[in-house]
Amino acid sequence: MLSLRGSAALSSFRVQKILATLAQTAPAIKALHADFWHFAWNEGDLTAAQLETLKKILTYGPKMAEEAPVGELFLVIPRPGTISPWASRATDIAKHCGLG
Repeated sequence: MLSLRGSAALSSFRVQKILATLAQTAPAIKALHADFWHFAWNEGDLTAAQLETLKKILTYGPKMAEEAPVGELFLVIPRPGTISPWASRATDIAKHCGLG
């Protein structure tokens, strides 16, 4: 399985709003960062060209930070076996781009 870090999942406005709410119950939390992650399951290894195509498809939204944030990581994913409508659509797009 291929794991690719995507763009920021929260705007700076949303981060500030969440931090303000957290300050009431968890004042030790001083920072928050959320990224989208993409997990691609492929039958075999991707060629360099296919990997570049996949990265282009998954480039959207605000540019991600150059370095990954430091601190505790909480990964939120659907339960195993769940295939979301978005995942089905993404699979179709990947196939139309020669990745399937």
